[in-house]
Amino acid sequence: MPDLVGWLFEKTAAKHVPLSVHIDLTMRCNERCIHCYRVIERRPELTTAELQALLGDLARVGVLYLTFSGGEVFLRPDLMELIAHARRLHFDVRLKSNALLITPAKAERLRALADLVERAARDAWIVSDEIYHGLYDFAFELLAAAHVAVTPGIDFGPGGEGYLRFSYASALERVREGLRRVGEFLQGRA
Repeated sequence: MPDLVGWLFEKTAAKHVPLSVHIDLTMRCNERCIHCYRVIERRPELTTAELQALLGDLARVGVLYLTFSGGEVFLRPDLMELIAHARRLHFDVRLKSNALLITPAKAERLRALADLVERAARDAWIVSDEIYHGLYDFAFELLAAAHVAVTPGIDFGPGGEGYLRFSYASALERVREGLRRVGEFLQGRA
């Protein structure tokens, strides 16, 4: 008997249904990273209604995992509405973002709506003393208090359990600032 993910993959592949769908909501971005090709693309964006109809179609055929990406997803004023709609359709929602536009209010709203906020592009791993079930709370505390987005490593497989995933796909001064904030946050918890 294959593992659950393997079984799901076999079932969906046999029906020619994707298990996971990645939707670029926008090509607009608030950053100009030198490694990113997205900012040179100019495409029209789907409307909220068009995206909601697409999500309904994807749910009806059996898609389980949904990633919203772009550009920078937080430039979409309807992002929270789209996440809420996707969650009502029982999607496992992921976001790819540079996280620079996440405010404490948005972080709280995300806690209620999204399963995960993932920083885009290149990543590094750090060891966490937090136990597994506390990593999500820790990630949201860090986001709200220090404005630094991280992802619990377990979301990337069993090898990531007990770790947090950080992105360093930004200008070096922003990475340093993020690490400084993380250090201050951890000092405050000690």
